[in-house]
Amino acid sequence: MKSPSRSSSLLPCTPRARRLYGVASAAAKARGDSHVGLDHLLIAIIRIDKGVAAHLLKQAGVSEHLIQSHLPAPI
Repeated sequence: MKSPSRSSSLLPCTPRARRLYGVASAAAKARGDSHVGLDHLLIAIIRIDKGVAAHLLKQAGVSEHLIQSHLPAPI
């Protein structure tokens, strides 16, 4: 049996998910990080400022500044 290729095993992304990853990737690059982590994704959600997740984060008092203040300094 032929095994699936890596690209065929990944789930398709919506345009919104691609945009979120793009903003998160830019946030990681700006910090000098070599990977996109949860912190970058949270920053992207806040920067895009649309959807339920952004609304809930704002209601909880989470801001980009707050997230960045809890991260270690970039190397």
